[in-house]
Amino acid sequence: MMYTLKRLRRLYLTKVAVIFTIATFLLNQAVEALVVAEIFPVWALRFSLIVTAITFPFVMYIAYVIIYKKHTADKESFEDRILNFWLLIFSILVLGYAVIERFYHH
Repeated sequence: MMYTLKRLRRLYLTKVAVIFTIATFLLNQAVEALVVAEIFPVWALRFSLIVTAITFPFVMYIAYVIIYKKHTADKESFEDRILNFWLLIFSILVLGYAVIERFYHH
């Protein structure tokens, strides 16, 4: 039974990632079409890609909190919460650095 619940939770996280990816792909395609049609300025496409890259970890973390933390809130220690917080901060900083390196140093 526990294996099935873990697999189901992973499936929900995967669904969240796939839905987010599809939605942001379609949004970025719409922004690109509007840039080509000269309705939006050129920087709007870069801005939409940066916002997409920055919001993905937040969306996944919120999905993780909703799905996993609801079931394990009593079992998690204070040290685990602190470690998870700092890992999230570190991953956001690495992602931000990668985005800045990609778009502004070329």
